Amino acid sequence: MGFTCLPFDEGAVAPFSRLRAKDKVKIADAIHLACAASAGIDLFLTGDKQLARLDIPGIQFIADSIILFCRLNIETMVAFASYRDFTDFRGL
Repeated sequence: MGFTCLPFDEGAVAPFSRLRAKDKVKIADAIHLACAASAGIDLFLTGDKQLARLDIPGIQFIADSIILFCRLNIETMVAFASYRDFTDFRGL
């Protein structure tokens, strides 16, 4: 798992133009989304609820990173609690 810098290439021009003209997305957000769409990104995380509502060809899912982060933490805590409850630590 890691991060990759995506280029603003020829494939990003059309999504960028559409995002700016039709959806009135800010320039920086439109660049990020257009690059992700051009690269065929599966999951785009954002803290902006307005962006999370957009349907952009080339991006499978746009998710609110705050909600996703909280959900993952809750699931991790539940998994840890379950493990702790069913594991006998006295022998350690």
